Amino acid sequence: MELLRIVSILAIILYHLLVFIHNELSDSPIYQAMYLPLHVGVLLFVMISGYFHIHFSIKKLIMIIVPMFIYSLPTIVYSLSDNGYRLHIKELLFISHSQYWYMRTYIGLFLLSPLINKYLDTCSKRSRFALIVSLLFIATWCGITYGDPSLYAGKNIINFILIYVIGDTYRLYNYQIRQISIRIILPAYLFLNILLVGTFAISSNSSLSQTIYHISYQYCSPILLINSILVFFIFTKISFTSSVINYAAKSVLATYLIHCNNVVFSTVIAPTVVILFNEGNTFLNLLELLMLTITIFIACIIVDKLFTPVWILTEKTATIIDKKMKIEYR
Repeated sequence: MELLRIVSILAIILYHLLVFIHNELSDSPIYQAMYLPLHVGVLLFVMISGYFHIHFSIKKLIMIIVPMFIYSLPTIVYSLSDNGYRLHIKELLFISHSQYWYMRTYIGLFLLSPLINKYLDTCSKRSRFALIVSLLFIATWCGITYGDPSLYAGKNIINFILIYVIGDTYRLYNYQIRQISIRIILPAYLFLNILLVGTFAISSNSSLSQTIYHISYQYCSPILLINSILVFFIFTKISFTSSVINYAAKSVLATYLIHCNNVVFSTVIAPTVVILFNEGNTFLNLLELLMLTITIFIACIIVDKLFTPVWILTEKTATIIDKKMKIEYR
């Protein structure tokens, strides 16, 4: 699972680089087509949370919020300097008005997790099935059919709850699911994504490509959900231990916060992509983007480890606060 978290963040970084290239440097359909298999990262993070369950505590909440604040500082400082160093209320609301939509939504899921867990631990199989069907209708159907603008794109708490419940259900039926051979799942995953990328790239700017994009790209889209489940299944079949993987996985959250920071991306990452970009050589660009993705991940790990004294102090303080504000859900 730690390896899956690393692969997920690498997919997110590469996806963001491709979005920049497609929007700023090239209108080649292959860059946009590559979005489809890479967009699974966010859903996988939420699915992993559902698989292991979020164990709510004030300490853990603080350990999420503090890094979020620290890695938001470049944007906050930039915003202040742009306003003559006048502090606006928006700069103080770094959670509800965060540049990190995922973190804002995940914190909502984190706060609701005790209630969700309580229900999942006690509900019947029929009730669980009814819950999944209901959430699929609200998050997926209403989302992709524009039935509710607030559900469009799947960047909302309802969709996160759906993915969380799917992760928990996967754990519940883990033994039965693992009886399915990877020889079936892996070819299915490869076939689906080769078909998606190939068909989208070939039929660029047609009604077919728009339909494929619509049902395969948004976080609430059914094919993206299937894609995420297939990837999740493949990684649950992998069994090994690695101290290096565990060490790197501890900085996955920091990697997301650092590379997604508006100032960091616009002043460091984007100019690097511009320098590396080769007009007309898609293969070389994809290879360089992959190398840049790994470089960004390593750089973020280094930065995060430099903050180790801050995280240690934060954890000690959070532990004290947690003991004084102990909240129990019975």
